[in-house]
Amino acid sequence: GLAGSRNFDLGSFSASAFLKPTEGLRLSLNAGYTERAPTEVELFADGPHAATQAYEIGDADLKTETATSLEGVARWQIGSATVDLNVWRTSFDGFIAFNPTNLIEDDLPVFLVSQRDATLTGAELHVTWAFGDFGGWSVVGDGGVDTVRGSYDGGGSIARMPPAMVTLGLEAKSPQMRVRAEVQSIAEQGRTAAFETKTEGSTAINALWSWRPVESNDRIELTFEGRNLTNEDIREHTSFLKDYLPKPGRSIRVSLKGSF
Repeated sequence: GLAGSRNFDLGSFSASAFLKPTEGLRLSLNAGYTERAPTEVELFADGPHAATQAYEIGDADLKTETATSLEGVARWQIGSATVDLNVWRTSFDGFIAFNPTNLIEDDLPVFLVSQRDATLTGAELHVTWAFGDFGGWSVVGDGGVDTVRGSYDGGGSIARMPPAMVTLGLEAKSPQMRVRAEVQSIAEQGRTAAFETKTEGSTAINALWSWRPVESNDRIELTFEGRNLTNEDIREHTSFLKDYLPKPGRSIRVSLKGSF
């Protein structure tokens, strides 16, 4: 285009191995190497971006971003419970990101692209527990925790890193109905990049009720879903717009699904 031209040759590979040391336990190890070309925005941007309400400045000299990752996965079936654990680490050579600068251009905050070596580390834990059947209803509880840390190798936090989150849910199913209640707690994110504001923690309560008018037939389903029922002020730290635009408040969604 008019802004310039760049060509990139990319490659990637991955490998994995697993074993089952005992009945109900599966362990696996995944390794990967990926290359990503910078996008046209990261390369050539120099102006206001309406979707992010930011003035973005790219760098036409960016090189290929490469990532080497290692992930350990464990799944353990213990009676009526299932435990899933993922632990991973990714090292980046030339991590590309838009960073706040504390400057203003055209009444918009300026974000400048950078490319630095960085490391991201994360973990996810999810537990599902089948409580049993009660009066024709099958009751299942579930809970999950996920967290990620990201920092540049020379020091400093990466911008827009998601905070830790805990989710607890309880669901009951009958041949024609499904009811679910869920609590989602998002931690405060205080590990911020330069000129980035922290994000307060929040808790959302969600609920769902669905009904199939014909037993053992999922082709027609009516669903009522309530999100953020307590009308909490929830800010998404990964969003460029978090300081101006919160996530939706209390909302009710009604849907009718049919398949044929």
